[in-house]
Amino acid sequence: TERKRMEEALRTSERLLETVLDHMPAAVNLIQGSDLRLLLANPAYQAIAPGKEMIGRTLEEIWPETGRHFSALCRQILDSGQPHNAHDEPFLIRRQPDGPLEPAYFSWSLHRVPLPGDGGWGILNVAWETTERKRAEEALRASEREYAAVFERSSVGKALADLESGRFTRV
Repeated sequence: TERKRMEEALRTSERLLETVLDHMPAAVNLIQGSDLRLLLANPAYQAIAPGKEMIGRTLEEIWPETGRHFSALCRQILDSGQPHNAHDEPFLIRRQPDGPLEPAYFSWSLHRVPLPGDGGWGILNVAWETTERKRAEEALRASEREYAAVFERSSVGKALADLESGRFTRV
């Protein structure tokens, strides 16, 4: 009876973890072994490259364009235990197996984690794609540069004022 209760508690815990990972908006994967194979990838991670098989494949098989650099970093983390964090890091990735290289930005972290049983250490990768935000920021900067150029080079006098204070902010 106790064993059945423990097994049911374990199944409940596994279902809960699966539910959390499946609904998490961050891309999550778990990398195992010295050859760095994906043991787990949630739907948000798979959505980065929906046309690619991931589970059971190495990082270099999944991401041949960036896998070598990423694999070296993972091995360093496995050896040192020191986590790694990156903010808005640019990559060129293939979202489809035979697709073009596309620029993409990600904020991500890597952490060494113990694997169940005698599985040794693995790498937990949590990532957020920031490509759309970076594109919006770049478009805003370009628009601001264009506006400034038009404002400064115009032969007609112009002035901007703050409506609350009544003061000129740009002439």
